[in-house]
Amino acid sequence: MPQSKKDLRKAKQKENAAAGVVYQKKEPERMAKCQKCKLDFRATKRNVELLSHATAKHSDSTFTDCFPGEVHE
Repeated sequence: MPQSKKDLRKAKQKENAAAGVVYQKKEPERMAKCQKCKLDFRATKRNVELLSHATAKHSDSTFTDCFPGEVHE
């Protein structure tokens, strides 16, 4: 009985791992915490959600006050 595609892929990955070639799984999501209200947000490349939160919820402070170390474009 022939192997399924899933079994063939696992066997190939096992061979590659033995040879020292290891494939990385997807990176975990990077999270940012608002320093004012302590809510967690998903940090993205452009940080649009973080910027909208900082301007809508905390209009008295700046983006960097809410999320120090984060950059928005």
